[in-house]
Amino acid sequence: MVEYVGACEDRLWQRDMLPVRKWLAARGFTKEVLQANRVGADPGPSAMRRPSGLPRGHGLAATFPALDPNGAVRYVQTRYLEFRDDGPKYNNPAGRLGTNPRLAWTIPVGDPQPGVLIVCEGIPDALTAAQVGFRAAAVLGAQYPDENVANRLATVAEQHDLTITAVIDADDAGRNWGQRLGDLVASSGVDLNIIEPPGEGLDLNEWARVDPDWATWIAPDLDLAPVINLREIDSSPQLEVPA
Repeated sequence: MVEYVGACEDRLWQRDMLPVRKWLAARGFTKEVLQANRVGADPGPSAMRRPSGLPRGHGLAATFPALDPNGAVRYVQTRYLEFRDDGPKYNNPAGRLGTNPRLAWTIPVGDPQPGVLIVCEGIPDALTAAQVGFRAAAVLGAQYPDENVANRLATVAEQHDLTITAVIDADDAGRNWGQRLGDLVASSGVDLNIIEPPGEGLDLNEWARVDPDWATWIAPDLDLAPVINLREIDSSPQLEVPA
């Protein structure tokens, strides 16, 4: 699985993966945050061989590694750019190759934003927070977090003197998720703030794409850089990408 992550990480910056880079750029991700968090591109099994048990989709995909607090790869989620109505949007490794850690940590880039740990429902949302300097983690897998997840979040928050802020999806499922996580974290003796994007159905990544100042809701003094930089995504020191 770790070799698969590395191969996809390298492949992202090759000429033929321009559609994946553009897809990531359209979601607001800069080259800096993608490289720091080892995001990659899977061209599909016909273009890149892999052992059984690794994702084998029908087309191009972006790969989002789940990192541990020290930055080591523990899992990966493969997100297909296009998917059939009867097919999955995400694919994961077989259990024998890697166990879902339930938490994916991210590596923040840019100016650090101390004192806050942002928790989201998926890796793309956590990367959105990490891109502007926040320490961020994504809860993976089941609809609701469990006590183990809450205890691990509380431990990191206490160790680093962080306030936990959950940025939930702006729908009923997201509100239920936030309430469940808040109750579990509170049972560990740590408070949790909940922020809901100002628009029904928005998640954090979508919120950031429509409101470049989203993070000032969490850190009012934050001086935000531009979120979307398509030219940065579409270029690489090793190659020249045609317009």
